[in-house]
Amino acid sequence: MKSLFLISSLLLMSTFAQAYNDEAAAEAEKTKFCNENLFTKLANYQNRMAFTNQGGLQNGGVCWWHSRFQRNANSLAVFLPNEPRPRDVKYLVEELKRGNRVVEIPGYRNLKEFSAIHYRLIQKELEQWQKKDGFLRFRWIRGLRGYYNVTPDSLKFIMDNIYEEFTTSNAIMYQKLQMKGVTSHAWLLIDMIKNENGYTMTVVDSNFTIPRSFTYREGDTSLMYPGSYGRFVPYTEQRNEWGDLERARDYYCQDYMMSSEVE
Repeated sequence: MKSLFLISSLLLMSTFAQAYNDEAAAEAEKTKFCNENLFTKLANYQNRMAFTNQGGLQNGGVCWWHSRFQRNANSLAVFLPNEPRPRDVKYLVEELKRGNRVVEIPGYRNLKEFSAIHYRLIQKELEQWQKKDGFLRFRWIRGLRGYYNVTPDSLKFIMDNIYEEFTTSNAIMYQKLQMKGVTSHAWLLIDMIKNENGYTMTVVDSNFTIPRSFTYREGDTSLMYPGSYGRFVPYTEQRNEWGDLERARDYYCQDYMMSSEVE
């Protein structure tokens, strides 16, 4: 009888200890989320999508929406690996796509793991987003309005303004790249350094698995993209969307920090 009581007590203590450890781990993840540098975070491969730009209408890709989803996820997803995984994650993907509140994702370590396991679901959501946002709302026109080649003074003005905004806004800037014809691509700007005669930009590009660097020099009339895309000019967009992400993140972290202090 005493042995049975001892075993039951040990099991109960073990259960409480595990619950305490899991709660402590969740608190640590939330604290890390609220304090991490988003530029450093996005530069880490574990915090990027496990798959690149593909599919889409006429197999032309979903780069605009891949980049927006990736920015949303880095800004709003809190991964809680010690908690049990939900059976259905579609609602989590939809919440990240909406981008108006922080989303806690139990059972996964990071975006790379989550997107690798749920690649088909996320890709499907990106393609639906493309159809709805890109054509039914006619927002695709926004990506077809610039010039792929401008005067040296015009490009200098554009690049100087991008640098000024990047260094003062603390934003992960979403940019459309206007190319020849009606082609338009998108990326996320995560670093920009002023050089002696221009700038070096580091970007997270949905066409590649690692960050890429592009250099602008005074006198240029466009930038050069590798492969068949050719020359382009970058234009910053979705500023209001970034504002929504910042507000959602700030609200969550302020509420979390206040509740932590009370406890």
